[in-house]
Amino acid sequence: MKYFTTLIIICLSGSAYADKTDSGNDLFQACNAGKEDCDIPIQAAYDTLEYNEYICPPSDMNNEKVKKIVMKNLREKPKERSKPSFDLMVSWFTKSWPCK
Repeated sequence: MKYFTTLIIICLSGSAYADKTDSGNDLFQACNAGKEDCDIPIQAAYDTLEYNEYICPPSDMNNEKVKKIVMKNLREKPKERSKPSFDLMVSWFTKSWPCK
């Protein structure tokens, strides 16, 4: 049941901003321009995964550090930017902070 609930939350979180930041390119541009469309989707993905214990980041993690990680990945992996930004963040976060 927890998996199903998490999946629903992830889908809803992702669709809440899908029209503004569909792809990694959209998110990259929004962040470089300093728009609110940058912070909201990053925090939505991070908070959803952390709350449902799909990721276990270090206790000193904060919004700015998470954003830096996302931007680093977007800069270093331009070929991936055409993928949905939410999918990219889920992949990066779960690889970076797996729960043991």
